[in-house]
Amino acid sequence: MKKAFQDSIQEALQKGWADFTTTLSNMEGEVQKRYRQVRERVDPGQAKVEVQETLAEMGRRIQQSSEDIERTVEERVRTVVSRIKDPLVEELEHLRQQAENIGSRIESQIRRQKKDEDEPPAEAEG
Repeated sequence: MKKAFQDSIQEALQKGWADFTTTLSNMEGEVQKRYRQVRERVDPGQAKVEVQETLAEMGRRIQQSSEDIERTVEERVRTVVSRIKDPLVEELEHLRQQAENIGSRIESQIRRQKKDEDEPPAEAEG
């Protein structure tokens, strides 16, 4: 059980990391593409406002990609936490039940011993 559990956590983390690196790579490609577009557009006669607008659009796209990455990472963390939490809750409940059973058996044993001590000794027949 623990091996499968560890494997599922590792798998979730690997998938999260793969998604993160893919998104980051896509974002990097987008930035490079936009940079080339801006560089190609810029000439001595071009309006400064147009360059600023293009750069502002790049900034918005980068911000959006960053938010997407953040959501993806949060989602993966929640998935891993739920995979960890559910089995732990089940295991703790099982341990609690075992502890209660042991406690009940100990109490029964104590009651039996007290009862045996309280009973008068049987008279020997002679």
